[in-house]
Amino acid sequence: MPVDPEAGSATGRKRSREEEDFDGEEGTSGRHGVGKIPRKEPEKRKKNSKQAQMRTKPPRVHECTTCGQACVTPSALTKHLRVHSGDKPYSCDTCGKAFAQSGTLTRHVRTQKEAPQ
Repeated sequence: MPVDPEAGSATGRKRSREEEDFDGEEGTSGRHGVGKIPRKEPEKRKKNSKQAQMRTKPPRVHECTTCGQACVTPSALTKHLRVHSGDKPYSCDTCGKAFAQSGTLTRHVRTQKEAPQ
């Protein structure tokens, strides 16, 4: 009985993925051509990825004495404490407006340069 390349096998059954991979291996001559690279298995997802992620997060050991919010770094706590104290150490040289975070001042200065006067 002649084998039809579209049929999959002489028995008429559909070919398994392993059989297709074998035919596609480099250096073999199968129905699917010579020199094809076999399919890669999809990477398996880690089980309990949420639990693994939680284990890798650093502990929040720096705690605000006013509200109890915990921070990972001392600098983050310092930034947070400015919310309670109202301290704004960064001020604009052009207009004098003050900011609690340096990034906010930088953004403000950028808008000052773009605004027509």
